[in-house]
Amino acid sequence: MKKVFKNLLYTSAALLVIYMFVQLVLLIFGLQFRAWINVWWLGAVVVTFIAGLFQRYFKTKNKIILISMGAAVILGFILLYTPIGLITILMLESIPHEEHVVVIDGYKFVGYKEDGWDVFINFYDYKNSFVSGSKKRFTANGYYLDDDGNEVFYDELRDLEHLEDIYEYNLGNFNESELTKVAE
Repeated sequence: MKKVFKNLLYTSAALLVIYMFVQLVLLIFGLQFRAWINVWWLGAVVVTFIAGLFQRYFKTKNKIILISMGAAVILGFILLYTPIGLITILMLESIPHEEHVVVIDGYKFVGYKEDGWDVFINFYDYKNSFVSGSKKRFTANGYYLDDDGNEVFYDELRDLEHLEDIYEYNLGNFNESELTKVAE
């Protein structure tokens, strides 16, 4: 265990494995991390990995390893501009990183913004500050701010301000008995 924290490259690998394991366990229970945890945890993995590369660079005396590390860094930058790099960036974009918390008719939802060709906001059950449900409840095409500064979500040209709006246009994958009412 000491060796894991002595070498930051091992630490970054351990953080990534723990993240993936916890994600798997959460999915088994129908949950997923909230966006802010994804950003912080994966950010910690990247920062630790980069620090580990610098640590390894300054600790090693072998010139072949130094040249190999330099070549790996250059190759990494080159790969960002290839289809493999594009696929990697798209995979990272699929991880929820921007969210909206909204209460509709007394039910709380967390919406994760999905940027692609078009903007979609997929809504899930709000559970707590750390996790949300993993079953998508409904999707909005975007939002705007009303006169009071509240976010109003819409699908095509319809506003989704009430559960009836979601039911009427067959946008929801739920009925009210599956939802948890917000404590008042």
